[in-house]
Amino acid sequence: MKLSFLFILAFLWGNSAFSQTLSDLSGKTTSDIYSSKSPIIEKTKLIQNYNSKVKHTSYTSAKVQKQGLDSLFVMDVDTLSGIRIRYTFSYDGQGRQTSVIKSYQQSPSNPWQRSNKDEFVYNGSGNLVTDVLYNWNYVLNKWVEIRKWEFIYNTSGLITQTTISVWDNALHIWIKDQRQNSTYDASSNLIRINYELWNATTSQWEASGKKVFDYVSGKMVQWLSYIKNSQNQIVPHIKITYDFYPNDSIKSLVSQLYYPSNNIWLYIGKTEKFYDSNHDNILSLEYKYDYNNNLWDTTHKNEYLFFPNHHHSIDISFSKDTALSIWVTQSKTSFTEDSNSNVITNSRYFWNSINSVWDPSSKNEFFIDCSASYADLILPIEYEGSCIKAKLDYANQYRGYYYPNLWTYYRHYQYFFSSQTVGIEDNAKVKPEISISPNPSNGRFKITLSNKFKDVNIEIVNIAGKEIYRKKVQNISNFNIELNAPSGLYFIKVQEGSGYYEIHKIIITK
Repeated sequence: MKLSFLFILAFLWGNSAFSQTLSDLSGKTTSDIYSSKSPIIEKTKLIQNYNSKVKHTSYTSAKVQKQGLDSLFVMDVDTLSGIRIRYTFSYDGQGRQTSVIKSYQQSPSNPWQRSNKDEFVYNGSGNLVTDVLYNWNYVLNKWVEIRKWEFIYNTSGLITQTTISVWDNALHIWIKDQRQNSTYDASSNLIRINYELWNATTSQWEASGKKVFDYVSGKMVQWLSYIKNSQNQIVPHIKITYDFYPNDSIKSLVSQLYYPSNNIWLYIGKTEKFYDSNHDNILSLEYKYDYNNNLWDTTHKNEYLFFPNHHHSIDISFSKDTALSIWVTQSKTSFTEDSNSNVITNSRYFWNSINSVWDPSSKNEFFIDCSASYADLILPIEYEGSCIKAKLDYANQYRGYYYPNLWTYYRHYQYFFSSQTVGIEDNAKVKPEISISPNPSNGRFKITLSNKFKDVNIEIVNIAGKEIYRKKVQNISNFNIELNAPSGLYFIKVQEGSGYYEIHKIIITK
């Protein structure tokens, strides 16, 4: 069996198209393939998460004082450019972002110049349905349309279609460009994405590819991507398969490439994850497949250390020296946190094997105002990710130089927040999908879930934002929690596997 398979490999290597495909993927691990996500998928996820956050912080009370990011000022002090950049955000009465304008300044003595702008439109349910990008035209002295994203939702508020159009300056009309259609199962799990490109000649959408997702007990166990070949056929392309530990933590990811002419799947890479008794991922191993010996060969590994709150404290990466069969240190990222578990620095280093020292590469410092609760912080769409976990006043960025071994100041970020009383009576019609009782509680309480929740993560933090409880549950409608915590106000975040979440408050009295 081994010899016959190697014979097939020898034949395939002689095929130029196949050789080119493997050449494109050479050196890539499963993590690389998995992270190569479609921009249209990422845009859809960004909008979906933003809709969810704005809506489900809205019914915490009928009227609430919100903190909105009014403008983000980036001062680039790199002597090669000296350019300053400013993003200015605006919101409506429900705290939803309505626009962001990007401007730049060549030097403090020069005026600010407009660059581009996004404008956002929402439907009656509060979901963002249109995002239009403009560039400032200095000849015409006005904003000129560039690109448009349009979103369609199902009754559960999940995006079922995303369409991208481009502006035709000659005809002054929108020209369709690409589209994705998403399908979900009864548990709101994404099971299929169809990609289409607009054919201007036939005035029709034409299939360009698809992704299919498989689940077992609410866990995604596999996804397959398909692409259009030279014969205009949609054929398999890449497959990612997941394996899990009994506690549902990911055990491994295996990636494969399909070669349609010979109807076989070829291994690309594999990632294995290992955890400690606290369920923290302390080690990841990456492999490539050795077809000569018909086995997996380790190529990289990452080791992780954690703070008591389970946040990363140090990440170290290694590569495998196959000739010496030893691990070679490559890079390190270290983190520091304040007393409220907010990251205040992250520093990246590269290992200098000649001098046996860590050479600095880049560092970020974050200066945080903890007077604002994270639950009440409305962030603009483009900054909805993990980069902002609290109310930032400003941040500094540094570059590292190996000789002399020091950090050099590079860039400054200044954040400006505006307080606004947001009237949300209209959104109060959106009923929560979970309930908590009793509230107030002595620490023992029950969480009841609607049918929307299948695969659930529960996180409880105190008023300072410090995590004090975390649990994962599946396929149950209610469960009891016994929280050993002092009297005070706490926030409970319940997140479903598809990304939908709610944040509720509970008062503990003892």
